Amino acid sequence: MSDIIRLILPIYILIVVGFVLIRIRYIAAADLRGAGRLVIRFFLPLVVFAAVAAGDHDTALHPAIFISYTIGSLLSYGLGYGTALLAGKPHGVRAFEAMGCSCSNSAFFGLPISTFVFGQQIAFDIFAMALLIENLIITPLAVSVIEVESGLTWAKLRRLFAGILTNPLLIGALSGLVWKATGLGLPTVLLEAIRLMTPVAAPIALLAVGGAVAELSLKTFRWGVIRITLCKLLGHPLLVGATSLLFLGTHSDLGTLQAAAIVNAALPMMSVYMLFGIRFHREDVAATALITATALSFFTLSALLYLLR
Repeated sequence: MSDIIRLILPIYILIVVGFVLIRIRYIAAADLRGAGRLVIRFFLPLVVFAAVAAGDHDTALHPAIFISYTIGSLLSYGLGYGTALLAGKPHGVRAFEAMGCSCSNSAFFGLPISTFVFGQQIAFDIFAMALLIENLIITPLAVSVIEVESGLTWAKLRRLFAGILTNPLLIGALSGLVWKATGLGLPTVLLEAIRLMTPVAAPIALLAVGGAVAELSLKTFRWGVIRITLCKLLGHPLLVGATSLLFLGTHSDLGTLQAAAIVNAALPMMSVYMLFGIRFHREDVAATALITATALSFFTLSALLYLLR
């Protein structure tokens, strides 16, 4: 267990550093957000493209991995919606809580952790898979369910899919898959230039996570915070793990990929979850859930990695 803690502790140290830098105002929050945008809009799309296009694995398109993660995430969405329903919450709040249970912070949080634990190639393959599922299936479903309450229109759907299809990370992953399907190799000079970005992207992403948390305020705890946090950190990985066992069993040669997918499901929710909290006047719940899940994930991820070994 101590080896696992030593493995992931540097990741959380960088998050804490980002948190402290913003809280003591050593750097402006806008500067760190700008660095995070540079990573998410330029560095990571290129790195993901190269990793997928030049990779030796077919993880992002492997049917069993893809289907098991998708079904597990949808079940986690249903779990979040169902628990809020039992608590007597209206439809909009149920959809808001369910979204927090089923979408991980795969870019800023998941990619650095998976790289540390599983290695670069596995990390980028799993990230590409999660990116496709979250952007093409889970997020459109969640936003559509949320908008039902105020009236789902074609104009809203067009805006939703326009935003999704212009996501630089998604473009990078899809471009990598298309390039790989052609069978063409990437020029060595281009690969080396892109690989120079890889060690820069991870630490900036983690600092940005800490900075984002530092800008939030820990509000009074509500039952919604507990429901969302437990569902995200425990329910999501358990459901992805269960569906993975169903499709792949315990003796699959894709065991490392199974483990990486489960770890990605065990991450805190995505940072933009706050935007959906504002939509339903639950920004206090969203902020508190983000802070709580980020802090507790150190313990839950450590325990999960110990169990997965």
